[in-house]
Amino acid sequence: MASTILNAKTREPHKSTGRALRREGQVPGIYYNSKRDVKYVQFDNIELMRLLNTEFALVELNVDGSALPCVIREIQRHPVRGNIVHVDLFGVEKDQSITVSVPVNIIGIAKGVKADGGTLDLLVHDLEVECLPANIPNHIDIDVTELGINDGIRVENIQIEGVTFTADPQLTVVHVMPPRVQEEAAVEAGAAEEVAEPEVITAKKEESE
Repeated sequence: MASTILNAKTREPHKSTGRALRREGQVPGIYYNSKRDVKYVQFDNIELMRLLNTEFALVELNVDGSALPCVIREIQRHPVRGNIVHVDLFGVEKDQSITVSVPVNIIGIAKGVKADGGTLDLLVHDLEVECLPANIPNHIDIDVTELGINDGIRVENIQIEGVTFTADPQLTVVHVMPPRVQEEAAVEAGAAEEVAEPEVITAKKEESE
């Protein structure tokens, strides 16, 4: 788990609008925790963008001379332009477990893809985990090298020390699909069998006719 420092300044929520802050190159945000402590903050847009392009799990929010450990709960973006308009940060206690969503990271090329022309299908892009803040993984690495056609990896197959997955253990995270040509051939074969099956006419039906 990697942590990073994010500098912030406090702001008066009723004296400056988010639009005005963004014109000045600032992004509004809010910090809150389970004790209901709330801080209205603002970040430098360039510094925030630089931080989001790095790999981290825990944030040390540097504000008012204090370093507050927290995680980013939500990043709101403009629906058209895509720029960040607001950031929510949730304060954590280093000795208390929390539940967070962690991205899945695929490692290697599956045998079923490389040798047999299959397609790797990533069904789950993020997994929710419960752990201490210090154990939050930056990402969940899944090695797919040994997967053949129709092979997959479920949640129960993933083990990370100090981390508990909250999802159904039987949930399939990644799966190797057979080549499309094979799928189409199987469908056509099934259709042919249905057409070739003769109609059974009972004796009663013949008598009635």
